[in-house]
Amino acid sequence: MKALAQAKLCLLLLAAPAVARAQTVKPATDAPGADSQGADAVGAGLAEILSLATMGTVTPGDQTAHATPDNGGYAIRLPLTGFSSPPDAAIDAVARPAGNGMWEIPVLTLPSSGAFDMTMLRGEKRHIAYSIGEQAIQVSMDPTFAQNSTFKADIGHISLHSGQGDFHSEQTFGRYTSGGTLSLDSAGLLNMVSQGSVTNWHLTAKGPATPEISGTIGKGSGHAGIEGLDRIQGTRLLAAIRALSVSETAALHDPAGPTPAMVRDLRGVTDAAAGLLTKVSAEESLDDIRFTGGAVSGARIAHMRIGMMGDTARHNLTASMDIAADGLSMAGLSAELAAYLPRHLALKTSIAGMQIGPLLELLRAATAPGADPAALQPQLAALFAGGAQAGIESFAFDSGPLAVTGSARFIPQASGPMGTAVHISATGLDALMARAQNDRSLQQILPMMFLAKGMGRQQGNAVVWDIVLGNGPVTVNGVPFGQPPAPKR
Repeated sequence: MKALAQAKLCLLLLAAPAVARAQTVKPATDAPGADSQGADAVGAGLAEILSLATMGTVTPGDQTAHATPDNGGYAIRLPLTGFSSPPDAAIDAVARPAGNGMWEIPVLTLPSSGAFDMTMLRGEKRHIAYSIGEQAIQVSMDPTFAQNSTFKADIGHISLHSGQGDFHSEQTFGRYTSGGTLSLDSAGLLNMVSQGSVTNWHLTAKGPATPEISGTIGKGSGHAGIEGLDRIQGTRLLAAIRALSVSETAALHDPAGPTPAMVRDLRGVTDAAAGLLTKVSAEESLDDIRFTGGAVSGARIAHMRIGMMGDTARHNLTASMDIAADGLSMAGLSAELAAYLPRHLALKTSIAGMQIGPLLELLRAATAPGADPAALQPQLAALFAGGAQAGIESFAFDSGPLAVTGSARFIPQASGPMGTAVHISATGLDALMARAQNDRSLQQILPMMFLAKGMGRQQGNAVVWDIVLGNGPVTVNGVPFGQPPAPKR
């Protein structure tokens, strides 16, 4: 349901799949008198902005692109490879000097339609065809990023068809807008902030053994930020991910499991991730989500919010991801059942205070040839010895009069599997049980409600369960599961 992520992949330079590469800009041989340094600088900066705006989908290549003089600036053509149509697919742009080292690109145009095959991570081929009805993309840039560089895009009437084996999907977007700013900090690391919106997203999809599903999103908006991006490490990471894709494809039919090449390339991804950036954050808001498929008919979520952040300040990893949904409804439900649909759902996972050095050492050990998972347990436990925490920071949902909140944290063991401590608190359980006694649709789960209440402990107006799993029998409020609680005095 991440419409903005979908849009960035297939709208902001959808014309460039993973196999398509924008080429390094050099003056074409048919452009006598072109300023080589100016063309190279503009082309390199533009290629980097495209790479960042498309999350690495467009990256500089090795072949010569064309830059021809045009009214004191350049007409730049960035060829794209990998397209089955059009055969001469390219990004066209006009760049003009604006003084003080800045360049204005008032026109940047994607191929209005095209088709290509994309190789997925596990080697499967996905055929993609698209069309764009309207586009207006502009860039204002300092090729060195010493001054703020900005980009904005307004793209309308987009359609996208993809097929992979017997699975096919169709998507349309009414309009997608995006904008952002890039700059360098005092250490020469790149910062970027961006925002975007999408309206009238429609999806239909059908697989060989699955019913057709369809969905719409009325509108969505979001923003994202990156701080302290090491561009050299970013280039290494993209190259490592591509190498892993190739080795994983070769290992698909190997009965022995991961090949040495795949393990090597996975380790390369881990190494390239070290020191990549200092902070990343994103938030997305979606309104009027509707979907139908299989047993689900006429489902609607009025509002959904998705957020994530990661911070590596002081060589410690802090990260979180949260999702919340409000206003759930489903056509065709009786009024009695509709009353128990959750009005609110929320989940937030988090990692805090985890030292990055030991974490990378653990990842390297896990990707070493012949790695033994049991031998990694002490390293995993040591990660948490300094106070690091990981788990579900909070979750919440309701159902009729019942309101549930809780949390969960992982407890590493020096030997044996990871343990988990879960805390759950519920209010309104008595009211729900009273309703269930007179509601035929709930009577089947009434015994489970009595069992759950019997294992809980009363804390004010809430029933509480503290559950511990791992390192022995499961316990609920300190009592082994299956044993009756101690009698109350």
